[in-house]
Amino acid sequence: AAPMMQQPTDHANILLLEDMDFESKRIQDTLSKDQDTVTIVSSGLDALTELNQKEFDLILVSLNLAKEDGIRFSSHLRSNEKTRATPIIMLAEEQDMARVAHGLEIGAHDYVMRPIDRNELLARVRSQIRHKRFQDKLRSNYEMSISMALTDPLTGLYNRRYLEAHLQKTLVSARENRKPVGFLYMDIDFFKTYNDSHGHQAGDECLRQVAQLI
Repeated sequence: AAPMMQQPTDHANILLLEDMDFESKRIQDTLSKDQDTVTIVSSGLDALTELNQKEFDLILVSLNLAKEDGIRFSSHLRSNEKTRATPIIMLAEEQDMARVAHGLEIGAHDYVMRPIDRNELLARVRSQIRHKRFQDKLRSNYEMSISMALTDPLTGLYNRRYLEAHLQKTLVSARENRKPVGFLYMDIDFFKTYNDSHGHQAGDECLRQVAQLI
């Protein structure tokens, strides 16, 4: 819990789907306290356009849109690969509690009731931003550790561990599909002499250039 609480919550990129101008301006003004960038759209189509062009830390969705169903739009966000992990906060009125419950069931993360209290909105937005950034950091660290385990840090080429993990699968697949598979073995002539004569730094650069040529 401590590392997650240390995640910054300011300067977030937020998408707001709201067709009431006075509410949009109030929300934007509230979030400006954290120097958040709020992109305001009034239709689902415009929201999807923005989502295709930019990365957002959080999506605020009104359930009181005049011409659209905010729950249906939230469901679409949850099924979309690009927005599946992006937190959603619903904006609703008291009579919307049944729809809010349904929204939470389909994957929305939180909700704020109208009239919107500025402090409550800030607190809930910060909580979701903090959690997302923590998850993003965990995912990045995991992907980096996998990459480091399977690649050579000097050349960027896959290493022996990767070969051992995938060679057998390649052979089995080739046998099952009755397709030929070829292997190319390469060596660098006189590398030890070059390395001893010019130093390890020059030897490392030689390996990097050979890797680039391959």
